[in-house]
Amino acid sequence: MTSTLVRLTLLAACALAWTSCQRDRSHTSERRQVERPDTAGISSPTPPLPPSPPPKQVIVDSPASGALITSPVRVTGQARGSWYFEAEFPIRLLDSEDKMIGTGVARAKGDWMTSDFVPFEASIVFRAPPEESTGFLVIEKSNPSGSPEHAAESRVPVRFR
Repeated sequence: MTSTLVRLTLLAACALAWTSCQRDRSHTSERRQVERPDTAGISSPTPPLPPSPPPKQVIVDSPASGALITSPVRVTGQARGSWYFEAEFPIRLLDSEDKMIGTGVARAKGDWMTSDFVPFEASIVFRAPPEESTGFLVIEKSNPSGSPEHAAESRVPVRFR
């Protein structure tokens, strides 16, 4: 008997909540209709502009895009403070098949606890592919958590000799 009474009470409460919700919806839509301005004779607004590209996070000064590099390669540039963890972030050198041929650590050359750009420097020793070919210098955002949503990278095309 008690469980039946509890069920009936819950059912009544749900019905009351549903009715209240429907009443609020109808009043809200009526308000929306009333509050709309009269747009007769007014031209449509200018379409929205496309979103701006995200601001650049890394600027590589050396080597330049498409540069011919030899081992060891000195890497310099600037990265936003958010790319560093304990004043460092990883750098990889990949061949044309995305195989890693060298790795290094970029170190901040200033206070990295900022949202501004901070200069960095790194040196990577690598074994060049047997024939002249291309690859990428990959600047990686430090991601100590390993979470994909915090991962980011910037790639610079390079040539090997």
